[in-house]
Amino acid sequence: MEQWIVPLFLIVILLCVIALYRLNSKSTKSIKAIAQFIKNRENIDKVKSEIEQLKNTNKDLEDEIKMGQIFYDNSKEAIVVMDETGKIISVNPAFKNVTGYETNEAKEKHLSFLDSGKMTAKAYQNIFENALKKGRFEQEIWNRKKTGEIYNEKLSLTTVFDKSGNVSNFIAIFKDITDQKELQSKLRLEAKTDSLTKLPNRSLFFDRLTQSLENAKRDRYFGSLLFIDLDHFKSINDTLGHNIGDLLLKEVAKRLVSCVRKVDTVSRLSGDEFTVILSKIKKTEDAALVAENIIKELTKPYHLDGHVLNITCSVGVAIFFHDGDEAEALLNSSDKAMYGAKTSGRNKYKFYSDKLDQNAAEKRDIDKEIKKALYGDGLSFRYRPVVGANNDIKGVDIKLALDEKKYPKLKNVNIFSYSKESSLIVEITDWMIESLSKKDIEILKFNNIQAGLTLSAVHFKQSNVVDKLKASFSKDTARFVKLKINEEIISQNISEAIPKIKELRSYGFEVSLTSFGKGKLSLLDYSLLDFTEIELNEISETNTLYKEIFNIAEQMSENITIDYKLEKLYENTNHKRTLNMKLKRDELFSRLKSIQ
Repeated sequence: MEQWIVPLFLIVILLCVIALYRLNSKSTKSIKAIAQFIKNRENIDKVKSEIEQLKNTNKDLEDEIKMGQIFYDNSKEAIVVMDETGKIISVNPAFKNVTGYETNEAKEKHLSFLDSGKMTAKAYQNIFENALKKGRFEQEIWNRKKTGEIYNEKLSLTTVFDKSGNVSNFIAIFKDITDQKELQSKLRLEAKTDSLTKLPNRSLFFDRLTQSLENAKRDRYFGSLLFIDLDHFKSINDTLGHNIGDLLLKEVAKRLVSCVRKVDTVSRLSGDEFTVILSKIKKTEDAALVAENIIKELTKPYHLDGHVLNITCSVGVAIFFHDGDEAEALLNSSDKAMYGAKTSGRNKYKFYSDKLDQNAAEKRDIDKEIKKALYGDGLSFRYRPVVGANNDIKGVDIKLALDEKKYPKLKNVNIFSYSKESSLIVEITDWMIESLSKKDIEILKFNNIQAGLTLSAVHFKQSNVVDKLKASFSKDTARFVKLKINEEIISQNISEAIPKIKELRSYGFEVSLTSFGKGKLSLLDYSLLDFTEIELNEISETNTLYKEIFNIAEQMSENITIDYKLEKLYENTNHKRTLNMKLKRDELFSRLKSIQ
Protein backbone atom coordinates (compact mmCIF):
# COMPACT_ATOMS: atom_id res chain seq x y z
CA MET A 1 0.00 0.00 0.00
CA GLU A 2 2.80 2.36 1.01
CA GLN A 3 4.40 2.11 -2.46
CA TRP A 4 1.29 3.78 -3.98
CA ILE A 5 1.21 6.80 -1.66
CA VAL A 6 3.63 9.05 -3.68
CA PRO A 7 2.13 8.57 -7.19
CA LEU A 8 -1.43 9.10 -5.96
CA PHE A 9 -0.40 12.16 -4.06
CA LEU A 10 1.14 13.75 -7.19
CA ILE A 11 -1.95 12.96 -9.27
CA VAL A 12 -4.22 14.61 -6.72
CA ILE A 13 -2.08 17.78 -6.73
CA LEU A 14 -2.13 17.92 -10.53
CA LEU A 15 -5.92 17.59 -10.67
CA CYS A 16 -6.33 20.35 -8.12
CA VAL A 17 -4.10 22.73 -10.07
CA ILE A 18 -6.10 22.11 -13.32
CA ALA A 19 -9.36 22.71 -11.52
CA LEU A 20 -8.11 25.97 -10.06
CA TYR A 21 -6.97 27.21 -13.43
CA ARG A 22 -10.31 26.38 -14.96
CA LEU A 23 -12.18 28.24 -12.28
CA ASN A 24 -9.71 31.05 -12.64
CA SER A 25 -10.21 31.58 -8.95
CA LYS A 26 -7.80 33.77 -7.09
CA SER A 27 -9.32 33.25 -3.67
CA THR A 28 -6.89 33.22 -0.75
CA LYS A 29 -8.79 30.33 0.74
CA SER A 30 -7.99 28.06 -2.18
CA ILE A 31 -4.32 29.02 -2.17
CA LYS A 32 -4.14 28.30 1.59
CA ALA A 33 -5.75 24.91 1.02
CA ILE A 34 -3.16 24.00 -1.55
CA ALA A 35 -0.34 25.12 0.78
CA GLN A 36 -1.74 23.07 3.65
CA PHE A 37 -1.99 20.07 1.36
CA ILE A 38 1.63 20.45 0.35
CA LYS A 39 2.58 20.71 4.01
CA ASN A 40 0.63 17.53 4.72
CA ARG A 41 2.63 15.84 2.01
CA GLU A 42 5.86 16.80 3.79
CA ASN A 43 4.50 15.24 7.00
CA ILE A 44 3.63 12.09 5.15
CA ASP A 45 7.16 11.91 3.78
CA LYS A 46 8.48 12.32 7.32
CA VAL A 47 6.18 9.57 8.62
CA LYS A 48 7.23 7.33 5.80
CA SER A 49 10.90 7.92 6.64
CA GLU A 50 10.29 7.14 10.31
CA ILE A 51 8.39 3.97 9.36
CA GLU A 52 11.37 2.87 7.27
CA GLN A 53 13.78 3.58 10.14
CA LEU A 54 11.55 1.67 12.58
CA LYS A 55 11.40 -1.25 10.22
CA ASN A 56 15.19 -1.29 9.98
CA THR A 57 15.52 -0.96 13.74
CA ASN A 58 13.10 -3.81 14.36
CA LYS A 59 14.93 -5.93 11.83
CA ASP A 60 18.27 -5.27 13.59
CA LEU A 61 16.63 -6.08 16.93
CA GLU A 62 15.16 -9.27 15.55
CA ASP A 63 18.59 -10.24 14.20
CA GLU A 64 20.18 -9.55 17.60
CA ILE A 65 17.50 -11.61 19.35
CA LYS A 66 18.05 -14.47 16.91
CA MET A 67 21.82 -14.30 17.43
CA GLY A 68 21.33 -14.18 21.20
CA GLN A 69 19.06 -17.21 21.06
CA ILE A 70 21.58 -19.09 18.94
CA PHE A 71 24.33 -18.26 21.48
CA TYR A 72 22.06 -19.20 24.42
CA ASP A 73 21.08 -22.54 22.87
CA ASN A 74 24.48 -23.54 21.53
CA SER A 75 26.86 -22.24 24.22
CA LYS A 76 29.05 -24.91 25.80
CA GLU A 77 28.91 -22.94 29.02
CA ALA A 78 25.89 -23.19 31.26
CA ILE A 79 23.75 -20.01 31.30
CA VAL A 80 21.30 -19.39 34.12
CA VAL A 81 18.86 -16.44 34.15
CA MET A 82 17.54 -15.48 37.58
CA ASP A 83 15.06 -12.92 38.83
CA GLU A 84 15.98 -10.06 41.15
CA THR A 85 15.77 -12.40 44.19
CA GLY A 86 18.17 -14.94 42.71
CA LYS A 87 15.54 -17.55 41.82
CA ILE A 88 16.20 -19.38 38.57
CA ILE A 89 13.87 -18.41 35.67
CA SER A 90 15.48 -20.30 32.81
CA VAL A 91 18.57 -22.33 31.92
CA ASN A 92 20.14 -23.18 28.59
CA PRO A 93 20.74 -26.74 27.24
CA ALA A 94 24.40 -26.68 28.39
CA PHE A 95 23.19 -26.42 31.99
CA LYS A 96 22.10 -30.06 31.86
CA ASN A 97 25.40 -31.09 30.23
CA VAL A 98 27.37 -29.46 33.06
CA THR A 99 25.18 -30.26 36.09
CA GLY A 100 22.97 -33.15 34.99
CA TYR A 101 19.80 -31.32 36.06
CA GLU A 102 16.78 -30.75 33.78
CA THR A 103 15.25 -27.28 33.41
CA ASN A 104 12.19 -28.12 35.54
CA GLU A 105 14.48 -29.41 38.31
CA ALA A 106 16.31 -26.08 38.49
CA LYS A 107 13.45 -23.58 38.09
CA GLU A 108 12.40 -21.56 41.13
CA LYS A 109 15.54 -22.70 42.99
CA HIS A 110 18.51 -20.64 44.04
CA LEU A 111 21.91 -21.27 42.46
CA SER A 112 23.16 -22.61 45.79
CA PHE A 113 21.17 -25.83 45.26
CA LEU A 114 24.29 -27.02 43.40
CA ASP A 115 26.40 -26.56 46.56
CA SER A 116 29.02 -29.29 47.07
CA GLY A 117 29.28 -28.81 50.81
CA LYS A 118 32.70 -27.20 50.43
CA MET A 119 31.16 -23.74 50.44
CA THR A 120 29.02 -22.05 53.05
CA ALA A 121 25.79 -20.13 52.45
CA LYS A 122 27.76 -17.01 53.35
CA ALA A 123 30.18 -17.71 50.49
CA TYR A 124 27.34 -17.74 47.94
CA GLN A 125 25.95 -14.58 49.48
CA ASN A 126 29.34 -12.89 49.06
CA ILE A 127 29.37 -13.77 45.35
CA PHE A 128 26.00 -12.06 44.80
CA GLU A 129 26.99 -9.07 46.92
CA ASN A 130 30.15 -8.60 44.82
CA ALA A 131 28.12 -8.86 41.60
CA LEU A 132 25.77 -6.16 42.93
CA LYS A 133 28.65 -3.83 43.80
CA LYS A 134 30.76 -4.39 40.69
CA GLY A 135 28.12 -5.34 38.14
CA ARG A 136 30.05 -8.51 37.29
CA PHE A 137 32.01 -10.91 39.46
CA GLU A 138 34.04 -14.05 38.70
CA GLN A 139 35.18 -16.81 41.06
CA GLU A 140 36.25 -20.45 40.98
CA ILE A 141 34.03 -22.56 43.22
CA TRP A 142 33.22 -26.21 43.97
CA ASN A 143 29.74 -27.49 43.04
CA ARG A 144 28.04 -30.89 42.94
CA LYS A 145 26.44 -32.55 39.92
CA LYS A 146 23.20 -34.51 40.04
CA THR A 147 25.28 -37.72 40.09
CA GLY A 148 26.96 -36.55 43.30
CA GLU A 149 30.26 -35.83 41.57
CA ILE A 150 32.00 -32.74 42.92
CA TYR A 151 33.51 -30.54 40.24
CA ASN A 152 35.56 -27.37 39.97
CA GLU A 153 33.55 -24.55 38.38
CA LYS A 154 34.46 -21.17 36.94
CA LEU A 155 31.50 -18.88 37.62
CA SER A 156 30.74 -15.44 36.16
CA LEU A 157 27.78 -13.62 37.71
CA THR A 158 26.38 -10.44 36.10
CA THR A 159 23.76 -8.07 37.52
CA VAL A 160 21.17 -6.61 35.10
CA PHE A 161 19.64 -3.23 36.02
CA ASP A 162 16.47 -1.64 34.58
CA LYS A 163 16.14 2.02 33.42
CA SER A 164 15.37 3.06 36.99
CA GLY A 165 18.58 1.53 38.29
CA ASN A 166 16.84 -1.33 40.09
CA VAL A 167 17.99 -4.95 39.82
CA SER A 168 15.88 -6.82 37.28
CA ASN A 169 17.91 -10.00 36.82
CA PHE A 170 21.08 -11.95 37.58
CA ILE A 171 22.77 -13.94 34.83
CA ALA A 172 25.24 -16.71 35.73
CA ILE A 173 27.57 -18.25 33.17
CA PHE A 174 29.74 -21.18 34.29
CA LYS A 175 31.62 -24.23 33.09
CA ASP A 176 33.27 -27.35 34.54
CA ILE A 177 37.03 -26.73 34.71
CA THR A 178 37.95 -29.85 36.70
CA ASP A 179 39.85 -31.48 33.83
CA GLN A 180 41.56 -28.19 33.04
CA LYS A 181 42.68 -27.73 36.65
CA GLU A 182 43.90 -31.33 36.87
CA LEU A 183 45.88 -30.88 33.66
CA GLN A 184 47.41 -27.66 35.00
CA SER A 185 48.28 -29.42 38.24
CA LYS A 186 49.78 -32.33 36.33
CA LEU A 187 51.87 -30.02 34.17
CA ARG A 188 53.06 -28.09 37.22
CA LEU A 189 53.95 -31.37 38.92
CA GLU A 190 55.78 -32.67 35.86
CA ALA A 191 57.77 -29.45 35.73
CA LYS A 192 58.85 -30.06 39.32
CA THR A 193 59.22 -33.86 39.14
CA ASP A 194 62.04 -36.09 38.01
CA SER A 195 60.78 -37.95 34.92
CA LEU A 196 62.54 -41.24 35.78
CA THR A 197 61.86 -41.70 39.50
CA LYS A 198 58.80 -39.39 39.83
CA LEU A 199 60.49 -37.82 42.85
CA PRO A 200 60.68 -34.03 43.34
CA ASN A 201 63.44 -32.56 41.18
CA ARG A 202 65.99 -29.90 42.13
CA SER A 203 63.50 -27.05 41.68
CA LEU A 204 60.83 -28.57 43.93
CA PHE A 205 63.54 -29.71 46.37
CA PHE A 206 64.63 -26.10 46.94
CA ASP A 207 60.99 -25.02 47.38
CA ARG A 208 60.41 -27.73 49.99
CA LEU A 209 63.70 -27.11 51.80
CA THR A 210 63.09 -23.36 51.96
CA GLN A 211 59.60 -23.97 53.35
CA SER A 212 60.91 -26.50 55.89
CA LEU A 213 63.53 -24.03 57.11
CA GLU A 214 60.88 -21.31 57.51
CA ASN A 215 58.56 -23.66 59.40
CA ALA A 216 61.38 -24.89 61.65
CA LYS A 217 62.42 -21.34 62.46
CA ARG A 218 58.84 -20.29 63.20
CA ASP A 219 57.90 -23.34 65.29
CA ARG A 220 61.35 -23.84 66.80
CA TYR A 221 62.06 -27.46 66.01
CA PHE A 222 64.95 -29.52 64.62
CA GLY A 223 65.32 -30.49 61.00
CA SER A 224 67.97 -32.19 58.92
CA LEU A 225 69.11 -32.60 55.33
CA LEU A 226 70.64 -35.86 54.11
CA PHE A 227 72.66 -35.98 50.89
CA ILE A 228 72.90 -39.52 49.44
CA ASP A 229 75.29 -40.52 46.68
CA LEU A 230 75.54 -44.06 45.27
CA ASP A 231 79.10 -45.39 45.35
CA HIS A 232 80.59 -46.41 41.96
CA PHE A 233 77.29 -45.98 40.12
CA LYS A 234 79.09 -45.01 36.89
CA SER A 235 80.65 -48.46 36.63
CA ILE A 236 77.15 -50.02 36.57
CA ASN A 237 76.12 -47.80 33.66
CA ASP A 238 79.38 -48.52 31.83
CA THR A 239 79.26 -52.31 32.26
CA LEU A 240 75.54 -53.16 32.25
CA GLY A 241 74.12 -50.23 30.31
CA HIS A 242 71.94 -47.25 31.09
CA ASN A 243 68.76 -49.34 31.08
CA ILE A 244 69.92 -51.30 34.15
CA GLY A 245 71.21 -48.08 35.67
CA ASP A 246 67.78 -46.50 35.30
CA LEU A 247 66.06 -49.53 36.85
CA LEU A 248 68.48 -49.30 39.77
CA LEU A 249 67.76 -45.58 40.29
CA LYS A 250 64.00 -46.23 40.31
CA GLU A 251 64.39 -48.97 42.92
CA VAL A 252 66.68 -46.78 45.04
CA ALA A 253 64.00 -44.07 44.95
CA LYS A 254 61.36 -46.52 46.21
CA ARG A 255 63.57 -47.71 49.06
CA LEU A 256 64.42 -44.16 50.11
CA VAL A 257 60.73 -43.26 50.30
CA SER A 258 60.10 -46.35 52.45
CA CYS A 259 62.76 -45.17 54.93
CA VAL A 260 61.08 -41.87 55.83
CA ARG A 261 57.75 -40.46 57.02
CA LYS A 262 55.07 -38.89 54.84
CA VAL A 263 56.03 -35.43 56.12
CA ASP A 264 59.59 -35.86 54.85
CA THR A 265 60.74 -35.21 51.27
CA VAL A 266 62.89 -37.46 49.11
CA SER A 267 64.29 -35.78 45.97
CA ARG A 268 66.55 -36.68 43.07
CA LEU A 269 68.91 -33.82 42.32
CA SER A 270 70.73 -35.36 39.36
CA GLY A 271 72.32 -38.62 38.25
CA ASP A 272 72.80 -40.81 41.32
CA GLU A 273 72.43 -37.96 43.85
CA PHE A 274 69.42 -37.96 46.18
CA THR A 275 68.41 -35.86 49.15
CA VAL A 276 66.10 -36.37 52.12
CA ILE A 277 64.58 -33.47 54.05
CA LEU A 278 63.70 -34.55 57.60
CA SER A 279 61.16 -32.25 59.24
CA LYS A 280 60.38 -32.02 62.95
CA ILE A 281 63.00 -34.34 64.41
CA LYS A 282 63.42 -34.34 68.18
CA LYS A 283 67.21 -34.55 68.25
CA THR A 284 70.21 -34.89 65.96
CA GLU A 285 70.42 -38.62 66.74
CA ASP A 286 67.17 -39.07 64.84
CA ALA A 287 68.93 -37.98 61.65
CA ALA A 288 71.68 -40.52 62.33
CA LEU A 289 69.04 -43.23 62.81
CA VAL A 290 67.47 -42.46 59.44
CA ALA A 291 70.90 -42.37 57.77
CA GLU A 292 71.69 -45.80 59.22
CA ASN A 293 68.40 -47.20 58.00
CA ILE A 294 68.95 -45.76 54.51
CA ILE A 295 72.38 -47.40 54.26
CA LYS A 296 70.90 -50.67 55.51
CA GLU A 297 68.09 -50.63 52.93
CA LEU A 298 70.11 -49.44 49.96
CA THR A 299 72.81 -52.06 50.47
CA LYS A 300 70.35 -54.97 50.22
CA PRO A 301 70.60 -56.93 46.92
CA TYR A 302 68.76 -55.63 43.82
CA HIS A 303 67.19 -58.10 41.37
CA LEU A 304 66.97 -56.21 38.08
CA ASP A 305 66.21 -57.78 34.71
CA GLY A 306 68.11 -60.98 35.47
CA HIS A 307 70.96 -59.22 37.27
CA VAL A 308 71.67 -59.26 41.00
CA LEU A 309 73.38 -56.06 42.07
CA ASN A 310 74.92 -55.00 45.36
CA ILE A 311 75.74 -51.35 45.92
CA THR A 312 76.84 -49.08 48.73
CA CYS A 313 76.15 -45.43 49.38
CA SER A 314 77.64 -42.47 51.19
CA VAL A 315 75.44 -40.10 53.20
CA GLY A 316 76.15 -36.55 54.35
CA VAL A 317 74.09 -35.10 57.20
CA ALA A 318 73.52 -31.39 57.87
CA ILE A 319 71.40 -29.96 60.70
CA PHE A 320 69.07 -27.00 60.26
CA PHE A 321 70.58 -23.66 61.34
CA HIS A 322 73.60 -25.39 62.89
CA ASP A 323 75.10 -26.09 59.45
CA GLY A 324 73.26 -23.47 57.40
CA ASP A 325 70.42 -20.95 57.70
CA GLU A 326 69.41 -21.03 54.03
CA ALA A 327 68.66 -23.81 51.55
CA GLU A 328 71.80 -23.36 49.42
CA ALA A 329 74.11 -23.22 52.43
CA LEU A 330 72.54 -26.32 53.98
CA LEU A 331 72.83 -28.25 50.72
CA ASN A 332 76.52 -27.33 50.45
CA SER A 333 77.12 -28.52 54.02
CA SER A 334 75.39 -31.87 53.44
CA ASP A 335 77.29 -32.26 50.13
CA LYS A 336 80.64 -31.69 51.87
CA ALA A 337 79.68 -34.14 54.62
CA MET A 338 78.81 -36.73 51.96
CA TYR A 339 82.22 -36.35 50.33
CA GLY A 340 83.73 -36.70 53.79
CA ALA A 341 81.94 -40.07 54.11
CA LYS A 342 83.31 -41.12 50.71
CA THR A 343 86.91 -40.20 51.50
CA SER A 344 86.75 -42.02 54.84
CA GLY A 345 85.83 -45.36 53.26
CA ARG A 346 82.33 -45.07 51.74
CA ASN A 347 79.18 -46.98 52.80
CA LYS A 348 78.75 -44.78 55.86
CA TYR A 349 77.23 -41.49 56.94
CA LYS A 350 79.01 -38.42 58.23
CA PHE A 351 77.82 -35.23 59.92
CA TYR A 352 79.04 -31.87 58.64
CA SER A 353 79.77 -30.82 62.22
CA ASP A 354 82.90 -32.48 63.68
CA LYS A 355 81.33 -32.65 67.13
CA LEU A 356 78.14 -34.27 65.88
CA ASP A 357 80.20 -36.59 63.73
CA GLN A 358 82.23 -37.63 66.78
CA ASN A 359 79.02 -38.34 68.69
CA ALA A 360 77.73 -40.38 65.76
CA ALA A 361 80.99 -42.32 65.60
CA GLU A 362 80.72 -43.15 69.32
CA LYS A 363 77.13 -44.26 68.77
CA ARG A 364 78.20 -46.53 65.91
CA ASP A 365 80.81 -48.11 68.20
CA ILE A 366 78.16 -48.78 70.88
CA ASP A 367 75.82 -50.27 68.24
CA LYS A 368 78.58 -52.63 67.11
CA GLU A 369 79.26 -53.72 70.70
CA ILE A 370 75.55 -54.36 71.35
CA LYS A 371 75.34 -56.49 68.20
CA LYS A 372 78.40 -58.46 69.35
CA ALA A 373 76.78 -59.01 72.73
CA LEU A 374 73.43 -59.92 71.19
CA TYR A 375 74.85 -62.61 68.92
CA GLY A 376 77.74 -63.62 71.17
CA ASP A 377 75.87 -64.76 74.30
CA GLY A 378 76.63 -61.48 76.03
CA LEU A 379 72.97 -60.81 76.94
CA SER A 380 70.71 -62.76 79.24
CA PHE A 381 67.42 -62.40 81.11
CA ARG A 382 66.95 -61.05 84.60
CA TYR A 383 63.58 -61.21 86.33
CA ARG A 384 61.95 -58.59 88.49
CA PRO A 385 59.31 -60.10 90.78
CA VAL A 386 55.72 -58.86 90.88
CA VAL A 387 54.07 -59.74 94.20
CA GLY A 388 50.47 -59.85 95.38
CA ALA A 389 48.79 -58.51 98.51
CA ASN A 390 50.28 -61.34 100.57
CA ASN A 391 53.77 -60.80 99.09
CA ASP A 392 53.42 -64.01 97.06
CA ILE A 393 54.97 -63.97 93.62
CA LYS A 394 52.33 -63.43 90.93
CA GLY A 395 54.68 -62.93 88.02
CA VAL A 396 57.94 -61.45 86.79
CA ASP A 397 59.08 -58.67 84.47
CA ILE A 398 61.82 -59.51 81.98
CA LYS A 399 64.91 -57.30 82.05
CA LEU A 400 68.08 -57.51 79.97
CA ALA A 401 71.38 -58.20 81.67
CA LEU A 402 74.86 -57.77 80.16
CA ASP A 403 78.03 -59.73 80.67
CA GLU A 404 80.06 -56.65 81.61
CA LYS A 405 83.35 -58.55 81.80
CA LYS A 406 83.10 -59.53 78.14
CA TYR A 407 81.74 -56.16 77.02
CA PRO A 408 83.14 -53.43 79.32
CA LYS A 409 82.32 -50.63 76.80
CA LEU A 410 78.63 -51.23 77.50
CA LYS A 411 78.96 -51.17 81.28
CA ASN A 412 76.96 -47.95 81.75
CA VAL A 413 74.51 -48.52 78.87
CA ASN A 414 70.88 -49.49 79.48
CA ILE A 415 70.66 -51.84 76.51
CA PHE A 416 66.89 -51.81 76.01
CA SER A 417 66.40 -48.07 76.56
CA TYR A 418 69.35 -47.22 74.33
CA SER A 419 68.17 -49.55 71.56
CA LYS A 420 64.74 -47.90 71.47
CA GLU A 421 66.51 -44.92 69.89
CA SER A 422 68.10 -47.02 67.13
CA SER A 423 67.21 -49.70 64.62
CA LEU A 424 68.60 -52.31 67.02
CA ILE A 425 65.37 -52.45 69.01
CA VAL A 426 63.69 -54.78 66.51
CA GLU A 427 66.60 -57.26 66.60
CA ILE A 428 66.75 -57.15 70.40
CA THR A 429 62.99 -57.61 70.85
CA ASP A 430 63.01 -60.49 68.34
CA TRP A 431 65.85 -62.08 70.32
CA MET A 432 63.92 -61.64 73.58
CA ILE A 433 60.80 -63.24 72.08
CA GLU A 434 62.80 -66.15 70.69
CA SER A 435 64.74 -66.68 73.95
CA LEU A 436 61.57 -66.60 76.04
CA SER A 437 59.66 -68.98 73.76
CA LYS A 438 62.47 -71.51 73.50
CA LYS A 439 64.16 -71.39 76.92
CA ASP A 440 62.04 -70.22 79.83
CA ILE A 441 58.41 -70.60 78.77
CA GLU A 442 58.17 -74.17 80.07
CA ILE A 443 59.50 -73.09 83.47
CA LEU A 444 56.90 -70.31 83.57
CA LYS A 445 54.22 -72.81 82.69
CA PHE A 446 55.39 -75.32 85.32
CA ASN A 447 55.36 -72.69 88.07
CA ASN A 448 52.19 -71.02 86.77
CA ILE A 449 54.01 -67.68 86.60
CA GLN A 450 53.46 -65.01 84.01
CA ALA A 451 56.34 -63.04 82.43
CA GLY A 452 55.96 -59.42 81.35
CA LEU A 453 57.57 -58.70 77.96
CA THR A 454 57.87 -55.04 76.89
CA LEU A 455 57.09 -54.25 73.25
CA SER A 456 58.81 -51.16 71.84
CA ALA A 457 57.04 -48.58 69.66
CA VAL A 458 58.91 -49.77 66.57
CA HIS A 459 57.97 -53.39 67.21
CA PHE A 460 54.31 -52.76 68.00
CA LYS A 461 53.88 -50.62 64.85
CA GLN A 462 55.10 -53.46 62.61
CA SER A 463 52.26 -54.81 60.50
CA ASN A 464 53.31 -58.42 61.20
CA VAL A 465 53.90 -58.12 64.95
CA VAL A 466 50.82 -60.23 65.79
CA ASP A 467 51.88 -62.98 63.37
CA LYS A 468 55.41 -62.96 64.84
CA LEU A 469 54.13 -63.47 68.37
CA LYS A 470 51.63 -66.14 67.37
CA ALA A 471 54.37 -68.01 65.49
CA SER A 472 56.63 -67.95 68.58
CA PHE A 473 54.09 -69.05 71.20
CA SER A 474 51.38 -71.66 71.12
CA LYS A 475 47.93 -70.89 72.50
CA ASP A 476 48.88 -73.03 75.49
CA THR A 477 51.98 -70.96 76.31
CA ALA A 478 50.69 -67.53 75.25
CA ARG A 479 48.68 -67.19 78.48
CA PHE A 480 51.97 -67.11 80.42
CA VAL A 481 53.13 -64.04 78.51
CA LYS A 482 51.99 -60.55 79.42
CA LEU A 483 52.73 -58.08 76.64
CA LYS A 484 53.52 -54.65 78.07
CA ILE A 485 52.64 -51.75 75.77
CA ASN A 486 53.20 -48.10 76.66
CA GLU A 487 50.03 -46.00 76.57
CA GLU A 488 51.81 -43.29 74.56
CA ILE A 489 52.55 -45.82 71.81
CA ILE A 490 48.89 -46.81 71.61
CA SER A 491 47.68 -43.21 71.56
CA GLN A 492 49.79 -42.51 68.46
CA ASN A 493 47.48 -44.72 66.38
CA ILE A 494 44.50 -45.92 68.38
CA SER A 495 42.63 -47.24 65.31
CA GLU A 496 45.54 -49.54 64.48
CA ALA A 497 46.14 -50.59 68.10
CA ILE A 498 42.56 -51.72 68.84
CA PRO A 499 42.43 -54.67 66.36
CA LYS A 500 46.01 -55.73 67.13
CA ILE A 501 45.36 -55.94 70.87
CA LYS A 502 42.04 -57.68 70.28
CA GLU A 503 43.72 -60.36 68.16
CA LEU A 504 46.51 -60.86 70.70
CA ARG A 505 43.97 -61.22 73.49
CA SER A 506 41.85 -63.70 71.53
CA TYR A 507 44.96 -65.82 70.98
CA GLY A 508 45.62 -65.96 74.74
CA PHE A 509 48.17 -63.24 75.50
CA GLU A 510 47.62 -60.90 78.44
CA VAL A 511 48.05 -57.20 77.63
CA SER A 512 49.21 -54.61 80.16
CA LEU A 513 48.80 -50.87 79.57
CA THR A 514 51.95 -49.27 81.00
CA SER A 515 52.69 -45.62 81.86
CA PHE A 516 48.98 -45.12 82.47
CA GLY A 517 47.90 -41.49 82.32
CA LYS A 518 50.78 -40.30 80.14
CA GLY A 519 49.11 -40.87 76.78
CA LYS A 520 46.29 -38.96 75.15
CA LEU A 521 43.62 -41.63 75.35
CA SER A 522 40.02 -40.74 76.12
CA LEU A 523 37.69 -42.78 78.30
CA LEU A 524 36.09 -44.06 75.10
CA ASP A 525 39.49 -45.23 73.83
CA TYR A 526 40.07 -47.14 77.06
CA SER A 527 36.69 -48.83 76.72
CA LEU A 528 37.58 -50.02 73.20
CA LEU A 529 40.95 -51.48 74.19
CA ASP A 530 40.89 -55.09 75.34
CA PHE A 531 43.67 -54.81 77.96
CA THR A 532 43.82 -56.97 81.07
CA GLU A 533 45.91 -54.81 83.36
CA ILE A 534 46.97 -51.24 84.07
CA GLU A 535 50.48 -50.49 85.25
CA LEU A 536 51.28 -47.35 87.23
CA ASN A 537 54.98 -46.69 86.99
CA GLU A 538 55.71 -43.11 85.94
CA ILE A 539 53.83 -40.78 88.28
CA SER A 540 55.43 -38.00 90.31
CA GLU A 541 54.15 -36.19 93.39
CA THR A 542 54.68 -32.99 91.43
CA ASN A 543 51.91 -34.15 89.10
CA THR A 544 48.84 -32.56 90.71
CA LEU A 545 46.58 -35.07 88.94
CA TYR A 546 48.12 -38.19 90.45
CA LYS A 547 45.12 -38.76 92.74
CA GLU A 548 42.76 -38.60 89.77
CA ILE A 549 45.03 -40.97 87.81
CA PHE A 550 44.86 -43.51 90.66
CA ASN A 551 41.06 -43.20 90.81
CA ILE A 552 40.57 -43.61 87.05
CA ALA A 553 42.94 -46.58 86.96
CA GLU A 554 40.88 -48.36 89.61
CA GLN A 555 37.68 -47.64 87.69
CA MET A 556 39.12 -48.89 84.38
CA SER A 557 40.61 -52.17 85.60
CA GLU A 558 40.47 -54.54 88.54
CA ASN A 559 44.05 -55.62 87.86
CA ILE A 560 46.59 -52.93 88.71
CA THR A 561 50.35 -53.23 89.07
CA ILE A 562 52.21 -50.47 90.94
CA ASP A 563 55.93 -49.75 90.83
CA TYR A 564 57.45 -50.11 94.29
CA LYS A 565 58.53 -46.45 94.14
CA LEU A 566 54.88 -45.42 94.02
CA GLU A 567 53.73 -47.62 96.91
CA LYS A 568 53.86 -44.90 99.58
CA LEU A 569 52.38 -42.28 97.25
CA TYR A 570 49.51 -44.65 96.49
CA GLU A 571 48.85 -45.40 100.16
CA ASN A 572 49.01 -41.68 101.05
CA THR A 573 45.99 -41.09 98.83
CA ASN A 574 43.92 -43.45 101.03
CA HIS A 575 44.10 -46.25 98.47
CA LYS A 576 44.57 -49.76 99.76
CA ARG A 577 46.05 -52.71 97.99
CA THR A 578 43.43 -55.26 97.03
CA LEU A 579 43.84 -58.94 96.27
CA ASN A 580 44.03 -58.16 92.55
CA MET A 581 46.61 -55.45 93.04
CA LYS A 582 50.26 -56.30 92.49
CA LEU A 583 53.49 -54.57 93.39
CA LYS A 584 56.74 -54.62 91.42
CA ARG A 585 59.71 -55.23 93.69
CA ASP A 586 63.23 -53.99 93.00
CA GLU A 587 65.04 -57.31 93.43
CA LEU A 588 66.34 -59.17 90.40
CA PHE A 589 66.60 -62.93 90.05
CA SER A 590 69.37 -64.30 87.86
CA ARG A 591 67.37 -67.31 86.69
CA LEU A 592 63.69 -67.92 86.77
CA LYS A 593 63.99 -71.35 88.33
CA SER A 594 65.48 -69.79 91.47
CA ILE A 595 62.05 -68.24 92.14
CA GLN A 596 60.68 -71.70 92.83
